[in-house]
Amino acid sequence: MLVMGQARRYKHFDNVAEGIGHDLNYYAHTAVRSDGTPDLDTANWQLLSTHLRNVAELAKRFGKPLGLAAEAELAGQLHDLGKYSKRFQARLHDNTIHGINHWAAGSAHAGETLKQLAVAFAVDGHHTGIPPLDGNQGKQEAPSGLSARGRDKKAQHSALPEYRHEFEQMQCYC
Repeated sequence: MLVMGQARRYKHFDNVAEGIGHDLNYYAHTAVRSDGTPDLDTANWQLLSTHLRNVAELAKRFGKPLGLAAEAELAGQLHDLGKYSKRFQARLHDNTIHGINHWAAGSAHAGETLKQLAVAFAVDGHHTGIPPLDGNQGKQEAPSGLSARGRDKKAQHSALPEYRHEFEQMQCYC
């Protein structure tokens, strides 16, 4: 059974000093109507927290026979972390926005912060294709040896403030 998240609204503060904010949901995907047209009703869109939990649970099941359940689960949790960025969320409402790297934040977090190089490699490879390793050097160089798009520092870190609360909440459910 896949883990199903509950829809939650988080207060996003534009001006923390004044405490004035607005509710903001983070979405993984838009929805499509049965006739193939986009469904603009965000109530039908998939919450990003739900998507990441579901993928993490499925990846954990796939990784278990290989003895990699924990690593696979973490990769599932991190694979779309950059979707917490404001630009990606804007993309869901405006299909003229292109060129968004939504995986580098998760890959960077796995490799640089958590020191989980195999997870960083898997997250990047899931989106860009897993390159062949050059002997053992590829394993040692995983974070800096990621795809060119995965090395985009601005993209890697732009979503970090956006996802911290969600990622901490997700860890509580796993």
